[in-house]
Amino acid sequence: MGAKGIEEITGKTIERVIVKRKKGPKKGIGFGMQVFLLFTDHTYYELFSDWLIGFTGRVYEGGREEVLRYVSDAMDVEYEAYLDENGRPAYTYFTK
Repeated sequence: MGAKGIEEITGKTIERVIVKRKKGPKKGIGFGMQVFLLFTDHTYYELFSDWLIGFTGRVYEGGREEVLRYVSDAMDVEYEAYLDENGRPAYTYFTK
């Protein structure tokens, strides 16, 4: 599973977040939940799940190192997007 295109969001400013949930019965075709990150340059990025996406309920202090350590015993980092030394979107895939 990859995070296709996520490197394109680095350096953008989020202006709005929209969360959508599938209508009707839980069974059927389509995604269960979607999160849209809307940016100030009139673009957006979508994250989706076949079931439910959980939300932590707050913004946490910390940076990259804290995120990498958080639940590292149960979760592997698969993909990281960032701005390179020239300010361009870049990414790294982590494989085991």
